Amino acid sequence: MFFKSSLSSALLATASLVLAASVQAQAVYYTAGHGDIGIAYEVGSGEFEPHWHIGSGAVVDGVTLSSEAEYAPNGLIAWTTSTFAAPTGSATWLGVAEGTDVFRMGNSTFQPNLGWATEEVGIETDWVGESITIELTGWSGANPGEFALISGGSALFSTFGGSTNEWIFDVASGHAHAAFYFSDPGYYELTFTWTGEHIVDGLVTGTGTFGFQAGAIPEPSSAAALAGLASLGLVALRRQRRA
Repeated sequence: MFFKSSLSSALLATASLVLAASVQAQAVYYTAGHGDIGIAYEVGSGEFEPHWHIGSGAVVDGVTLSSEAEYAPNGLIAWTTSTFAAPTGSATWLGVAEGTDVFRMGNSTFQPNLGWATEEVGIETDWVGESITIELTGWSGANPGEFALISGGSALFSTFGGSTNEWIFDVASGHAHAAFYFSDPGYYELTFTWTGEHIVDGLVTGTGTFGFQAGAIPEPSSAAALAGLASLGLVALRRQRRA
């Protein structure tokens, strides 16, 4: 029984890797220039619309955009190969020792220059408290390490130790930047949920899952090898179940 259970778990993990590798192989990659994880809102809809808002001059799939473009959360992957020595406090919010090489994005030095925006939700007085709350509500991927979003040395979001975090975002600012840190190379899927109280519509929420790649992208051959491994494992599992 232990063997079957272990094999099932291994197969599920392998299938997850295959799916992630497949997603990566077909992905559109955002690698440089300014962009935002944003939300839009139409009065009466009752739901935020999370999306990527990528600026003119940004590089997507190796092409420099001549105008702004928007993508669905699953329509793009933000990819960084920039490394940085983990700063003071990183053991608390990223689980690595100070000085350890980690991956970073979120400003003009560590590309892509990704920020956050609420510029498409109306004016600040449309929202009670003139703010919208952003929460990290999900985290998965292919061999992801830990993720943290850092501002002023403090974690707005952190996956380390099962942390749950929320960011009270000032609608009046409309736009903000913070440092995205990834402890290890890999593919990360991060799910964010936005919540606000509209003066007319009441409670408004919206959730989106966004993809991030830290470090090198797996070669297509790796995906094929994983698929073959999963196939062999499924055959073995079927044989055990028939036994």
